[in-house]
Amino acid sequence: MIGLLQTMPFLQDLTLTHWIAAYNEDSSLMNPYPTNAVLSQLRSLKFTTKTVVQSSLFMRRLSLPQTTYIHLHCAYEGFREIPLYLPQMQLDGSDPLPFTRLKVVYTLMGVRIHGSPSVIDDPCGSFTLDMMDMTLRIWIGTTSLLHPLSLQSVTALMLDTCGFFVDCSPVLAFLHTVETIEILFSPLGFLSSPLGSFASSLVVPHAEDGRQCIQMLCPCLRRLEFTTRYRDTVDPAFFGTLAAVLDTRSEAGSPLEEAVVQGECVRSKELRSVDEMKQRKVWKFMKQ
Repeated sequence: MIGLLQTMPFLQDLTLTHWIAAYNEDSSLMNPYPTNAVLSQLRSLKFTTKTVVQSSLFMRRLSLPQTTYIHLHCAYEGFREIPLYLPQMQLDGSDPLPFTRLKVVYTLMGVRIHGSPSVIDDPCGSFTLDMMDMTLRIWIGTTSLLHPLSLQSVTALMLDTCGFFVDCSPVLAFLHTVETIEILFSPLGFLSSPLGSFASSLVVPHAEDGRQCIQMLCPCLRRLEFTTRYRDTVDPAFFGTLAAVLDTRSEAGSPLEEAVVQGECVRSKELRSVDEMKQRKVWKFMKQ
C-alpha cells in the first residue's frame, strides 16, 4: 500500500475502509527503515481499522501537510497503550496546527473527539477520532484519548454527554485556556457531581516561583452554556447547584461573565429565587 501511495503524490482525498488484511505481512509497514509516502496535496484522510495501533502504523508512514483533515475510526483497545500510538503528526518536520476548538461527544456506541485549529466549522487541519465501545470503559478512558493531542490552545469546548452520568473533571483538567464551554446534557444524568466539576480546583505550581497553589479548573472560563437534549425539563436542583458553582468561582477569583441555560442568560441571585425565575423564559423547562 505504501508503495502504491508513493506513485500518487498529487492525491487530494484518501479513504481506506477496513484495510487490515495482511497488515503484519506488509513489509512496507513493518520495515524498520521505511521510505514514507509523501502526499503534499492531501486534503483529507479517512481511515477505518480495528485498533489505534494499526492506525498509527499506517499514519507514521505518511508525510502530510499541516492542513490535512484526519479522521480515524477504530474499536476499543487498552487505554494504557493508546497515548503511545495516537499519531503525533510530526509531518515534514512541522508540528500539527494547535487546536482552538474541541468537541467531545459520547454516544451509545462510544466516543468521538474532534479537534479543530479554527473557531469556525472548517475541516482544514482538523483531527477526528471515533473510538467504538459499547461499555462504560469508554467514559473512563477519555482522558487517555485526549492526552497525546495538542490542547494547550483550546479556547472553546463542546461536550455532549448523551444522557450518561459523566464526570467532567478529568477532561476539564486538560483545558487551562478554555474560555467558553457548551454542554448538551440529559437532566437525569447531569446534576450535582458533573456540574460541580466547574467549582473544583487543582494544585498547580506557581508560574513565577514554582511553589504550589490552588487554581480552579478552567481558570480562563468566561462563558458556560447548558442545553438539555430534546429540550427536556430540568430538575430544580440543577439551578441551585449552578448558583453555587457561580458563587464559588467568583470567590476564587475565576468568575464567569455569562451563564446560559436553554438559551437564556441567568445570574446566581436569580437562580436562588423562585419568584425571579418564574419571570424568565427558562422557567418553562423546570420540572413543576
